[in-house]
Amino acid sequence: MNTNTNTNTNTNTNTNTNTNTSDDLKLTFRTQIRIEEINTMATFNQQGQTVQYQYNAETINFGEVRTTNDFVVQLNNLQAELDKAIAAKAMPKENAMNAENEVKKAIIQAEKPIPDKKSIVEHLTTAKELVSNVGGLAAAVTSAITAIGALL
Repeated sequence: MNTNTNTNTNTNTNTNTNTNTSDDLKLTFRTQIRIEEINTMATFNQQGQTVQYQYNAETINFGEVRTTNDFVVQLNNLQAELDKAIAAKAMPKENAMNAENEVKKAIIQAEKPIPDKKSIVEHLTTAKELVSNVGGLAAAVTSAITAIGALL
């Protein structure tokens, strides 16, 4: 911001003489700008807008998976998050039911003594396609697919 400061001295001709120095003018000018900055606030018209399901990344963390048991725990967290999305009607009912079934099938397969990686990946890939309109949830399923790939 370019500012020009007047360095003239103003003197009042009354019995009291007031002198404004250049520094006083700068301080006054800066104070006015700062007050304007503080009083300026962005406003948003959010009338008619609704917030739908929002994914909570703290609930699911496939990045920390080291064992199949860890993987199953995170799949159960994914299932719980999917249940929240279903309750919030964040996706079509048919997609929600099918995605829920696919995640449950992946959990059942992961709990087996010798899990079938291909089967788990297929179930999770189908689930991901079904929840693709719920961005955060689709990202979590993608993380699950990556984790199982590295685990088994």
